[in-house]
Amino acid sequence: MNTHQDFSETLRWLAKCFWSIRRGIKAFLRSGYRRILSVSWIGQFLFQMIVVRNEAEEHGQPFTWSDFLPQFFSSLTLENWQSEFLQLVW
Repeated sequence: MNTHQDFSETLRWLAKCFWSIRRGIKAFLRSGYRRILSVSWIGQFLFQMIVVRNEAEEHGQPFTWSDFLPQFFSSLTLENWQSEFLQLVW
């Protein structure tokens, strides 16, 4: 083997290592972002449920899931995600 072939093989090996490490880092970050998103969404759900339940009790009305879920998914969650998306775009 000549020096040129050894150098080419070394470069190919380094490129494979680089891309493997890069894929691993990207996979780790993606899973981390999913966890952060899930935890924040569950936290938003729980705290908003507590607020709606307390407001219903203050007005002497029972807490109902049929009133809470559409409100949570349509207005609160989508408004929050829209706000975050617009911050990223602008």
